[in-house]
Amino acid sequence: MIGRILRALILMAACLAAGCASSSYMANRGRDAADVLTLTLGAGGGIKARVGPIQLAVFDNTDIVGLRAGQFLGNGTDLVDNGETYVPLPVFQRVQWTDPIAVHVFKEGQGHMSDYRPEDVLIHSPNPFWHWRGMFGREVFSYGPDSISSRRGKDVIAQSPMPLLTLGSEGHFHSQIEVGAGLILTLRAGLNPGELADFILGWIGLDLYDDDVELW
Repeated sequence: MIGRILRALILMAACLAAGCASSSYMANRGRDAADVLTLTLGAGGGIKARVGPIQLAVFDNTDIVGLRAGQFLGNGTDLVDNGETYVPLPVFQRVQWTDPIAVHVFKEGQGHMSDYRPEDVLIHSPNPFWHWRGMFGREVFSYGPDSISSRRGKDVIAQSPMPLLTLGSEGHFHSQIEVGAGLILTLRAGLNPGELADFILGWIGLDLYDDDVELW
């Protein structure tokens, strides 16, 4: 049964890519079908497994080609940001004395900490130092603002504030089941039950993720 559903989804996504859809309604059903599956080939290394916001990962990766965020990527598509790094330790950033970093600074005799906005503060130190970025990794996968994927809210913007937890900016991120692994070349595969529900409900006019768009 599951195999039949997956084959139907792949067929609909391929039909959409080939321009088979003849109406906004059918085009949206095809896009909903494409949202359910993730399958990409990338460059990097490591391993990750995620069920919703729960994730175990030591992974550094950039996707190259495949299906992700409801859209096929590769061959010069309009990706504007694409990469992820997750580690089981806090991420630190090496800062030179000339580099501005957004931190609160309190020095005796220079007012209270609340008087300073992070974007106004520069730290100048004669020696490089390490600044904790306050997270255990992050990932961004987004197309240009004019792409269908971005218009539908399918960008992936997430970060890990603590081990085993990764939070995304979009609702669909938290219903994704995904694994990734590799060395030099990586493979990512995922299934999204929330997007599957959105696909099924879409046939009767219910838009669970508010991702149906009118393009013509």
